[in-house]
Amino acid sequence: MKLYYSIGEVAELLQVKASTLRHWEKEFPQLRPQKLRSGERRYIEADIILLKEIINLRHEKGFTIDGSRKVLSQKVPIEIQSDQLHLIEQQLNTMKVQLEKLRKSIDPIEGK
Repeated sequence: MKLYYSIGEVAELLQVKASTLRHWEKEFPQLRPQKLRSGERRYIEADIILLKEIINLRHEKGFTIDGSRKVLSQKVPIEIQSDQLHLIEQQLNTMKVQLEKLRKSIDPIEGK
C-alpha cells in the first residue's frame, strides 16, 4: 500500500476524471488532499475512502451533491482524521531525517 497517490492515480483507480475530483474538492469540505508547493495533489488512503463514499452516494444511491454533502456531514469528520494523518506523517518524516543523521554519525562507513 502506498502512502500517497497522485490525482491521476486516484482518478484511474476510481474510474472518474481528474476534473471531477478537483470539482468535488470545492463541493465537499471533508475532501482536502494535501497540496504540494507545485500545486500537485497528494491523496492518502482516508481521501480515497471518502471519495469511494462520495461515488457511492452520487452514482449508486442517486444523491445530489447537496444531499451527499449532508449525508457526509453527519458522519465522523474524515477531514480531521486526514489532518491528523498529515501531521503524523510530517512528524515521522522529521524523525526519519534525524535517525538517518544519527546513523551516519555512528556508522563510520556511511558517514563518509
